[in-house]
Amino acid sequence: MSTSTPTPGTTPASGVTRPRVWIYSDVSPGAVAGGAYMVDTWIEQLDSAGYEVRLFSPSGSRERWRRPDHVAFTTWKDVAAVGDEHARYSALAEVRRARQDELPGVIFVASPGRVGMLGMATAQRYDVPLVMVHAFDLMGAQEFYDAKRAVVAVASKVVAMGVVSRKLRRRMLDVRSFFRDHDYSLTQRTPFHLLRACQIGAVSVIMLSRKHSEQIQSYVPDVPVHVIPSGVDRLPEAAPPPELAWREGALRVLYVGRFAREKNLFPVVEALKLARDEGVEVDLTLVGEGELGQQLTDHAAGHGVSDRFRAIGPYPRPTLRGIYASADVFVFASVSDTQGFVLNEAAHEGLPLLVADPHVNPVVSEGESAYVVPPTARGFADGFVALNDPELRAKLGERSQALAVDLSEARQSATVIEILRKAIAREPIEAIRL
Repeated sequence: MSTSTPTPGTTPASGVTRPRVWIYSDVSPGAVAGGAYMVDTWIEQLDSAGYEVRLFSPSGSRERWRRPDHVAFTTWKDVAAVGDEHARYSALAEVRRARQDELPGVIFVASPGRVGMLGMATAQRYDVPLVMVHAFDLMGAQEFYDAKRAVVAVASKVVAMGVVSRKLRRRMLDVRSFFRDHDYSLTQRTPFHLLRACQIGAVSVIMLSRKHSEQIQSYVPDVPVHVIPSGVDRLPEAAPPPELAWREGALRVLYVGRFAREKNLFPVVEALKLARDEGVEVDLTLVGEGELGQQLTDHAAGHGVSDRFRAIGPYPRPTLRGIYASADVFVFASVSDTQGFVLNEAAHEGLPLLVADPHVNPVVSEGESAYVVPPTARGFADGFVALNDPELRAKLGERSQALAVDLSEARQSATVIEILRKAIAREPIEAIRL
C-alpha cells in the first residue's frame, strides 16, 4: 500500500501505515476500577498490534490536557453518583476539533457515559465506524443510585449530542422507541432509550458477559452483539501486607474492590454473625476503599462481629497477589456488575468463588468453580458454612483457576482487535460469543 495517500484512519510512519483508533472512556487512567484496567489493557494490546491509539477520558482532577495520545477533560467528582468522574467539555468544540485532528478509522466507546456519548456523536457526525462496549449494568445500578440525579447530570450532553449529529437527534426524538420499555418508569427509560439511539449507529456492540445480552440485541437486531469478556492475567508475585492478619482456624473470606452500595457488602458482614451462631468461625477482610468504609466497620460493631471483620487498603493492584493467596474464599456479593475483574484475579490464585450472580463472569460456573447464593445475609452465611469444607473449596478452586488461565489478556484482546480491524476495513462482522 502506498504511504503517500494514506487510507482514512491511518498514518504513514517509516513506510508503514498504522490504523488509528480513538477510545472514549468515562474512567480516568489509573483509577481503582475495572473499566480503567480494561482500557489500559486494550491500549497496550492495540499498540503491540501496530495501531495508533488516542484516548479520550476524564483527567481525574481539575486539570486538562490535549496530546496526540490522550485528551483529558477537567473532572468533577460525585455528580451523577458517589464515586463517578464527571468530565467537563464543550461538545460542539470537541466535535469540531475531531475533524481538525484527522479522523480515526474507528471510534471505540468503552462506556456510554458523558465521554462515551462524545465518541458516539463524533462517530455518527462524521460517519466513522462505531464499536460500543456495554461495560456496566444500567438497570442494576439504578437500584442503588438516584436515576433522576444521573439523568440530570448528562442532560446537557444529550441535548448537545443531538445538535452536533442529525442522525443521533432523529433517533433520540423517536417517541415510539422511548415508550417501548413500558415496564420501567419514565426516568428509568431514558438511559435505555439513549443507548438504543446510539446503538443503531454502531457496527458492533461488545458485552463483557451474557447479562442482558438478549435485551441489548433486541434493541437493534441488525447490529451484531458480541459477548467478549476482558482478559485478566495473573498478578505479579507479592507478599501480603503486614496489617493483614487472619485468626487461627477461621475460614478466611476475602473481598477486593470498592466499598460502594452496589457491591452489596452489608449482608456479607451480617452473615458473619449467622455463621458464628451455627458454629462456623469466619474471618472477613475487605480490601479497597470507598464511601462506605466507616459504615461497614460500624455495621460489624453493631452486629457484634468486629473481632472477625477488618477493612484495609487500598493497595496498588500489582501488590495484591499475596492478599488473594492468603485467603480461603473470595466473596463477590454484587448483582449489578457485568464482569468483576477481581473475580479473575482471585481465580488465578485458585480461590473458590462465593457469588450472588451466576452470570457475572465466565470464571463463575455454578457448582464447578463457584458457590452461588441469594444476595442476602442468610445466603452468604449458608455459603460460609458450605465452603468450610476444604474438599469443596479445593474442587471449586481448581476449576476457577483453569477458567481464569483460559481468559488471558492477549487472547481476549485479539478478538476485540479483529472486530476493530474489520470495522476500519468496513468488512462484514458476525456476532461472537466467547
